[in-house]
Parts: sequence; C-alpha cells; structure tokens
Amino acid sequence: MTLTDTENDKSATITNTYTKNATPTAKLTIKKQVSGAVAPATQEFTFVIKHSTKGYVKDIDTANGTVSYVASVDEAKKYTVKDGESVVVTGLEKAKYTVEELETGRDI
Repeated sequence: MTLTDTENDKSATITNTYTKNATPTAKLTIKKQVSGAVAPATQEFTFVIKHSTKGYVKDIDTANGTVSYVASVDEAKKYTVKDGESVVVTGLEKAKYTVEELETGRDI
C-alpha cells in the first residue's frame, strides 16, 4: 500500500508480509546466579540446550527458521555466561528443552 501526501509531495510505502504455515518459534533465557564465595566473578559457565527428542542444539538459522541437532554434547552449540549474566536464545522451535551446565574446566 502506498500513502501519498499531495500537498507536500511525499509518499510512503507500507509492506505487510504474511508467511503461510510459518513455524512458530520460541526463545529461551539462560542465566547463571552464583551465591556465596563459590566462584570468582570472572569465572565462565558453559551450557548446552537439548531438545526432548531430537538431541542437542547445534545451530540455529533464524533467517531460514531452521534448527539443527546432534547426538553428542561435544558437537553442540555452547553458551557461556558469567555470574549474573544471561543469554537469550531465539529461533528455537516450540518444544520441551533441557539446559545442561557443563562441568567447569571440562575439555571440549
């Protein structure tokens, strides 16, 4: 649709795009909160996301709306945060997920 202001010789075009049967997506927030003197504030904590039936999330392509999965935690996409930090993961398909924290210092 194009709107035209003939008095001021200006116009604007508005485009509304509808994608039929688009896969609905979800977002997930991973946050780490440490209490006490357990770990230094600079220590990093690493997490992976596991789909209830498809395996570990390997890659999220938000442009194409696809998520790829792998069976091995070693091949999974890693998310790293420090105490008090969080990361928002978008583009996931709506499903049940488990967030797993990897052992600190684990060789990957």
